[in-house]
Amino acid sequence: MPTSRNNVFPFALGLFCTALHAQVPTTGTASPNKVDTALAHADRLVAPLIDSGVAVGVAVGVLYDGKTGTRGYGLVRKGGSKKPDGSTLYEIGSITKVFTGILLADAVHRKLVQLSDPIQKFVPKGTTVPQFKTKEIRLSHLTSHTSALPRMPVNFGGADPNDPFAHYNRDMLYEGLGQIKLTRAPGKSYVYSNLAAGLLGQLLVDIQKAPDYQTLMRARIGEPLGLRDTFIRLDKLRAARFAPAYTNTGRAGRSWTFKSLAGAGAIRSTVTDLLTFSAAALGITKLDGDKAHLKEPFRLSKQPIYKAGLLSKLLNKAPKPATGCGWHIGPGKNLIWHNGATSGYRAMMLLDTQQKCAVIALSNTTSEFIGQVTQQIYVAATGRPVKPVTIRQSIDLPLAKLKSLVGRYQLSPVLIFDVTLKDGVLGAQLTGQPEFTLLPASETRFFYRVVKAEIEFTIGADGKASKLMLFQNGMELPAPRIQ
Repeated sequence: MPTSRNNVFPFALGLFCTALHAQVPTTGTASPNKVDTALAHADRLVAPLIDSGVAVGVAVGVLYDGKTGTRGYGLVRKGGSKKPDGSTLYEIGSITKVFTGILLADAVHRKLVQLSDPIQKFVPKGTTVPQFKTKEIRLSHLTSHTSALPRMPVNFGGADPNDPFAHYNRDMLYEGLGQIKLTRAPGKSYVYSNLAAGLLGQLLVDIQKAPDYQTLMRARIGEPLGLRDTFIRLDKLRAARFAPAYTNTGRAGRSWTFKSLAGAGAIRSTVTDLLTFSAAALGITKLDGDKAHLKEPFRLSKQPIYKAGLLSKLLNKAPKPATGCGWHIGPGKNLIWHNGATSGYRAMMLLDTQQKCAVIALSNTTSEFIGQVTQQIYVAATGRPVKPVTIRQSIDLPLAKLKSLVGRYQLSPVLIFDVTLKDGVLGAQLTGQPEFTLLPASETRFFYRVVKAEIEFTIGADGKASKLMLFQNGMELPAPRIQ
């Protein structure tokens, strides 16, 4: 999603990938009945999310020693009666980038491209690709988040905050490249980029003259692996199993649509399909027959392309993860993973290549706890003590108190907070950003669950808020009420 030019409020939920390098546990010794053990722990790990309303529904899958199990928690739809299960469809957000990485490795295996190829070789004639001095952006840089491209395109204006990628077409993608000035050399450092992954997906579509990303993904990965429900566009039968989007307090959200940046986060899938995909990635599934062409791409995708240097590790308490073709690698060489988020969904896929273990968690709620829960289910599967997540609880406020805070607040000459009230829930939307829920800690203090930030309202003599103060990243930013 686009962020403000001065980066005052750097929400990064859109297809985000938080660097969990310092949080993902290292491998341990597996215990007996690994799948059953992990799922039994999942029951108590996920329950707080459902009970607190942080998640409407969560589907979990575990793979270990070739055995799989799935569980569903909460509801597919608020007000309904159906629990999610292994066949419930969700947006998987940036886990799509792993599929894009496999497609790149597949194209390398077929000698259509080389990882070292400069992307200038494949863009339409007349397209200007930015360079840093004489350093070119290469295909390997796009898939490993070392391209030096920004997180989002610079010509992303006009986006619908609730469906931000729907307008951005192929022409805009290639035109926008010429407007970018690189500030560092490609290949030198990890900086997460939706633009890079989306561009890679479009390049692979163009190189192979495929009609679109879904067609290419289905032909090379989905159909050979028997992924019955991994699509971008859903037919009526699959749409009936597609969980609707919700914010982390249960407000109705929006699913996202994509054009040229599909390779960054457009896929919808199920826990069952992602377990099948994980079994292939871990080498559990025998890749022969119609699947034989994927054996080498899966192997290649797990090879590190980028590793943080020693200086980076010494200076950074949370060093950047190593990356392969779409995968994040580590800590240690045995863990590969990716997470994802769109405006109404969260997802996490974590694989242990040594113990042949995978844990998947999908939710139709923007809950940042999904990643933590996935990690702890993996900890349980490997026989180590589990640490349940702690969820900050909000309080209930009278509707009149919430109404007194509704208004517009000027954060800067170009940034305005719109504070609104809908269905008894307070929301705040900053210029150019989606709306996010504010949860009350007191009558005047509110917090976000999607980012570490809080807002304090000052109440005037008329009983209405006269200003707000944003607390984030050690900063205190005042915003007087203007309407």
